[in-house]
Amino acid sequence: MSALAIISKQKGMKVTGSDVENIYFLGDMLKENGIDARPFNVDNLKDKPDVVVVGAAWDDKNIEVAEAKRLHLDMMAYSEFLGQIMSEYKGIAIAGIHGKTTVTAMTAFLMDKARMSPSFLIGCKTAPNLGTNARLGDGEYFVTEADEYKKSASDLTSKFLDLKPFIEVITSIEMDHPDVFNTVEDIYRSFYRFACKVPRSGLVIGCIDSDKVKKLSLSLADRRFESYGFSIGANWRIIDYEVEPGVQTFSIKKDKNIYGPFQLSIPGKYNVLNATAAIVVCLTVGVKANTIQKYLPEFVGAERRFQIVGERNGVLVIDDYAHHPTAIQATLKGARDFYPGRKIICVFQPHTYSRTKELLGDFAKSFDDADQVIITDIYASAREKSGRIHARHLVEEAKKYHNNLQYIGELSEATEYLRENLEGGDVLIVMGAGDVYKVGASIVAGS
Repeated sequence: MSALAIISKQKGMKVTGSDVENIYFLGDMLKENGIDARPFNVDNLKDKPDVVVVGAAWDDKNIEVAEAKRLHLDMMAYSEFLGQIMSEYKGIAIAGIHGKTTVTAMTAFLMDKARMSPSFLIGCKTAPNLGTNARLGDGEYFVTEADEYKKSASDLTSKFLDLKPFIEVITSIEMDHPDVFNTVEDIYRSFYRFACKVPRSGLVIGCIDSDKVKKLSLSLADRRFESYGFSIGANWRIIDYEVEPGVQTFSIKKDKNIYGPFQLSIPGKYNVLNATAAIVVCLTVGVKANTIQKYLPEFVGAERRFQIVGERNGVLVIDDYAHHPTAIQATLKGARDFYPGRKIICVFQPHTYSRTKELLGDFAKSFDDADQVIITDIYASAREKSGRIHARHLVEEAKKYHNNLQYIGELSEATEYLRENLEGGDVLIVMGAGDVYKVGASIVAGS
């Protein structure tokens, strides 16, 4: 929503916004862009704006949503408004259960370095290489993160179905958002509908290392589909992959052509896949391979995606958004490869009760590459305030697979425990989609 507000402001609209009183960590960025963000209050609507854009978390119980309806103001979902703006450009939509934020940021960064001046919208606070999470460019392309989550509190349709992109990336399809989807097949059907939004002259780019994406590739008879991955059958196949502390190297083979070698300064095999997706998009729209080779090593990721927060007393502190079992496992494996021989401590904050309950068994098996794991209380987001599961249930299940794992519910208590027990040389990874980032920030600040 903050990124959409910034894009709208840059298009010349007058933009104001409302949020919970603690406006998370976006307040300063909105102020820098001249956007007034206030706590929810019906008086915020007294000037009767031309349109009220509502985030997926809010329904009629929200005082401003209720007031906007009472005043018969024009109301739109986030994805509907984004779809209108994107319709003026050649859209590049990056979707998938994992990796979409990183791929979006990387694609926009490489296209920007190639002087293509893309417009972009990224689902994080900021992409450090770009200095923002959104920008209106002068070029013909609009690169955006495309979300499979519901478009509004009352409409379970996936947000990305309101977009009409010319190029799509699908990084992965697996079970998530059990508050919206009952089965992985429900998610698959939504991604299939999304792929069908691409015109026949457009392109779908998908990672066939994901079984459901591979299935999708075989089902799109009337759409151009190009696959990527480590799999032998991929159109764009990753080869010559090597990992050393601090750097990953790989090339990509397409038909008889080999592109690369490329170097990547962020860890994890999953980020090689993310980079490959961005490279395929960039080559497709005309970015030169040597430009990609030159600038890709400079890419440092997106906010809260394996973000190095800092170091204190020899302890390296990393913040990551991973909140799904596959992402947790891949992130910890990447850390193990990048920091061999160092003790890795993971503080994990489960995100939403429904996801924790539905994927409990998978979560329990996700921490193999951590030497020590601390699990905090489940983050109660605006989506869900309560549920019939507790973080202790995850701890009990995970102890079947990990012998150094404990429950410390409050973030403040976890922070205090870490202050007393961290040692020089340790790598601390705080992980989750809620406010667990505060733990890492406190450790680095010494506060």
